[in-house]
Amino acid sequence: MTDDRRRDGAPDPARRRFLGQASCAAVGTTALFNTVLNIGMLNTLACDAPNYRGLVCLFLGGGIDSFNMLVPRGPVEYAEYAATRADLALPQDTLLPIVPATSDGREYGLHPGLAELQTLFEGDRLALLANVGTLVEPTTLDQYRSRSVRLPLGLFSHSDQQMHWQTSLPDRRTQVGWAGRMADILQEGNCNPNISMNISLSGNNVLQTGNVTAHYTIGPNGSIGLRDYGGESESAILRTDAVDGLLGLLYQNVFEKTFAARMRGAIDAHVQFSEAIAAVPPFVTQFSDNGLSQRMRMIAQTIAAREMLGMKRQTFFVQAGGWDHHDEVLVNQAAMLPVVSAALSELQSALDEIGVADQVTTFTASDFG
Repeated sequence: MTDDRRRDGAPDPARRRFLGQASCAAVGTTALFNTVLNIGMLNTLACDAPNYRGLVCLFLGGGIDSFNMLVPRGPVEYAEYAATRADLALPQDTLLPIVPATSDGREYGLHPGLAELQTLFEGDRLALLANVGTLVEPTTLDQYRSRSVRLPLGLFSHSDQQMHWQTSLPDRRTQVGWAGRMADILQEGNCNPNISMNISLSGNNVLQTGNVTAHYTIGPNGSIGLRDYGGESESAILRTDAVDGLLGLLYQNVFEKTFAARMRGAIDAHVQFSEAIAAVPPFVTQFSDNGLSQRMRMIAQTIAAREMLGMKRQTFFVQAGGWDHHDEVLVNQAAMLPVVSAALSELQSALDEIGVADQVTTFTASDFG
């Protein structure tokens, strides 16, 4: 029982309003909270458990034209596709055929630049989810036009649609992502308090931002630390001693104390991460010499170092932008899709080497399409 009255005995509207809003919020988040809480309970002993689970998000920023990634290949369906797409249609004889495990009576093909993904699909290593989006509720075209149903905020806005994909809340704007909310619950299941279970190779992102946890940002070559810290040169030793001395002081000011603690944790995390990555043997898999493949290589190395890092649950975020093609769509896709196809295949090959291919799920998302 709560008392929503002030000390003078009069009702406290602010407190009453807070309680009401909190109750409504609880009702709206009960299913989500219970689901995530149950996952947390199941993974209470994850630190000592033998299993590992990882998620890798490849976000194709800008809105990829996926209608040219998965294409109807049968005569009737292709004719409809070609008529609809006009000069954006791919030639029928260039499509890479795929055979779904369960046929719906139609024939499908992939963009000619997705040869590696064709191989993964035929090997039961890849699934394609078509016609998905950020709806608030089931919506028909007539309902959309009449605005008779709830619609996602900021339809056709790139920033809003990216936010909706990364928060799973298309009816509101928030900077807390679903992987961040998950980390709020599961982070303690890992053995390492210094390094977040959410690791980003593309800087700040909404997906991995939680209410209490943040993502750990690295680059294609690993963790990024203070220049010369821990080095062996005379200047590096002096710099290291100076930093350690400053961070080791007993600060009275709460902001100074917090800053020193955060900085100390970041430095320790960098040292620990770098040592773990350095101990990973080279892969047999050869990664292409481009930014996306090199970031996939670092993801594979990080997963390979999971035991030394004390990680049982991890998410990874990589953004590959430039998909907002307002012109030269076919030319741009022909140049960019093979890069994505090769990078995903290389990552899968490295995961096979590590022996965790069945414990890591890689998925793509994009603003539109």
